[in-house]
Amino acid sequence: MNAAGNKANKTAANIPGNISRRVKLDNFRAPIRTVDYGVWIGLSFLLIVLAIALTLSGSVAAFADLRAFLIVVCGTIAIIGLSFTGKTLRHSLRSLKQHLFEKPETPRARANNLMDVAIIARRDGILSFQKLQDRLRRQDPFLAHGIEMVSDGQSGAEVERILSQEIDVEVERLQGGIALLRRGAEAAPAMGLIGTLIGLVQMLSHLDDPSSIGPSMAIALLTTFYGALLGSAFFAPLAGKLELQAQNLILRMELVTAAMLSIVAQENPRRLEQILNSKLPPSERINYFNEV
Repeated sequence: MNAAGNKANKTAANIPGNISRRVKLDNFRAPIRTVDYGVWIGLSFLLIVLAIALTLSGSVAAFADLRAFLIVVCGTIAIIGLSFTGKTLRHSLRSLKQHLFEKPETPRARANNLMDVAIIARRDGILSFQKLQDRLRRQDPFLAHGIEMVSDGQSGAEVERILSQEIDVEVERLQGGIALLRRGAEAAPAMGLIGTLIGLVQMLSHLDDPSSIGPSMAIALLTTFYGALLGSAFFAPLAGKLELQAQNLILRMELVTAAMLSIVAQENPRRLEQILNSKLPPSERINYFNEV
């Protein structure tokens, strides 16, 4: 039997027929981001609960004060603006939009997607992905860059070095977004305290005028309320969610790196499945060859 026949038989033995028939280049799709409705549902539920609580407590208008709102909200925005450079703010806001309000694929879905890549690369060659590169660059730039480097014949060490650098850059962007939200969580209560002091000073300065005591006390209390609400019920939860998204993103990018190194080393896809599962938490591990 000639060398080409041996190679074909070896590939066929490594890739089950049902998987080989299912995994085709024309059917390959990179994971698509969708809107994370959990964030919007959570915020909506918070507003509904507050609206009900304020309505049951009496007049909703009693909790609305433009001066207190300006002190807390505008003051918090000003502090955030003073804490970061314009470039950092732009990158952080872009990172918030991309990772906080869009739902990425799960690590399990990413691992299965990478197994498809490995199957196609082993059967058809990594160069077969060239006709998908334009679409991959739009949908999944990190995976597209990894496939490009492998297609160019770069060594595993070089692929790992460059992809690791890209992970560090993306993590830095996410850390900027987390820092922005954490700064907001700190600044909002602080502005609430400042508003409280302003209200108390106004009240004490006009004790001889009973009509001014009520509005001044309202500012003192409502700024504390707005600051606590904005910091504890908005900025802090979003910062925690973004930290979880950052961990998820790092894991998914590390999975891509592991898959590219496996393809460079021309390892059996079954070996790649073991490598990916070693990085995944138990609940996310795949059973690629037995699930089909």
